[in-house]
Amino acid sequence: MGFFKKSPSLESNGLSASKNKDAQRCLKQLQEAIDLTNSTNKADIFFGRLNYSLDICLYMQEFEKYGIYQSPTPSETYKEIIANIETNVDNFLKRSLAKELESLSNVKSENARVKKLVKYFVDVDMAFEKSNKCWGGNGLFPRYEGALFTDNNLQTLKNLKNEYLGI
Repeated sequence: MGFFKKSPSLESNGLSASKNKDAQRCLKQLQEAIDLTNSTNKADIFFGRLNYSLDICLYMQEFEKYGIYQSPTPSETYKEIIANIETNVDNFLKRSLAKELESLSNVKSENARVKKLVKYFVDVDMAFEKSNKCWGGNGLFPRYEGALFTDNNLQTLKNLKNEYLGI
């Protein structure tokens, strides 16, 4: 998801050396956060990195006026993440549950499998509950304060719990 047309140079983009370095650091952090959001099976990490991706996009918008980004710009990436929150959360639920079910094949007793699955759903429930209460920021940088999941995501989670735990 390379945003930079090229490595910015001070002559062409008007950024100071420190702003240039900051813009490059942010780009790297955004890519790492997106990669982790798309690969993790841990709910707290998923929601934390999703929230951070939105925060860093908001911050990176400060640099758009210098024309250093190609499409997608941080603004476009932000809008895309927001537009796809429901799909991304559903994909996470499918991915993480599949991984959990795969790990259950190594558990010998039915009682232990049920306990492990209950723990998975408790952890996911807690992450959903805490997801909209992530780090509040320091007041110096823009902060995403919207929801990180939809009512449909909650229904999907409820359906999965009912299917696998009968609750």
